[in-house]
Amino acid sequence: MSGGVETVVGVSHDPLFGPVVMVGLGGVFVEVLRDVSFRVPPFDRDEAARMVRELNGYALLEGTRGQKPADVDALVDVIMNLQRLAMDLAGDMRELDINPLIVRPRGAVALDALVVRT
Repeated sequence: MSGGVETVVGVSHDPLFGPVVMVGLGGVFVEVLRDVSFRVPPFDRDEAARMVRELNGYALLEGTRGQKPADVDALVDVIMNLQRLAMDLAGDMRELDINPLIVRPRGAVALDALVVRT
């Protein structure tokens, strides 16, 4: 598969707030730069889009150096579905990570995922 931007999305459990949804740039960016954004569900689609725009590397999603822009709407869809899953499984799921989630010019594809049950 070629093209697209590596991102990471996930859910962790905070003892005070419960489920917390995270989005960031994947690969080296999440490990080295810690370019991530967090929200406590429930939140609306506009808030999910703000999460994405808060990323320092958001310009990569807009398309750089001749790359086509990534489908940010598809990434927002994934975040919205992930937060619903986080709320529905709050008592059963401690952690969920999708890394990488490749956001392509059209759509997004999860290449690897991990779910940790409580």
